[in-house]
Amino acid sequence: MSKENNKRPSFQFYPKDLLSDVDTMSMSNEALGIYFKLLCYDWMNDGVPDDDHTIMKLGGFNWFDFNGDPRGPEEYKICLLMLKSKFISHPTKEAYITNNRLSLERIKQDNYYDNSVKFGKAGGGNPAFKKGKPNPYYPIPVAEKDNDKGIDKG
Repeated sequence: MSKENNKRPSFQFYPKDLLSDVDTMSMSNEALGIYFKLLCYDWMNDGVPDDDHTIMKLGGFNWFDFNGDPRGPEEYKICLLMLKSKFISHPTKEAYITNNRLSLERIKQDNYYDNSVKFGKAGGGNPAFKKGKPNPYYPIPVAEKDNDKGIDKG
């Protein structure tokens, strides 16, 4: 896993967003499954190649129906159009697409991560607990104190 993926291994999923979106709810179960696979691929790779064949291959489009009969190109096109409507051109990667909501979530998580690193390097935490001051929420038991000033022996 790359450093980028270590920063953000997961994203929030809101069922209400899915269930209240008419376009998504009108997808076939197959298209919905492909959509979820593409969302996961998008998240892990910061985008999906903007190539129709690659999109459908990544999603696992099945060229045969449940009876084993070949499906026509019309089903492929309909599924592809439904899927591509849920993605936008990637803002920084040419020839890639991304889901707009995931793009915003990436920015949000990257900002949170960067701020956490920044504040961690600066010492982080509540300034009242710095420089040897005891934490009033977790007092050191009397038996473990070195002296009456509350300094921990360890």
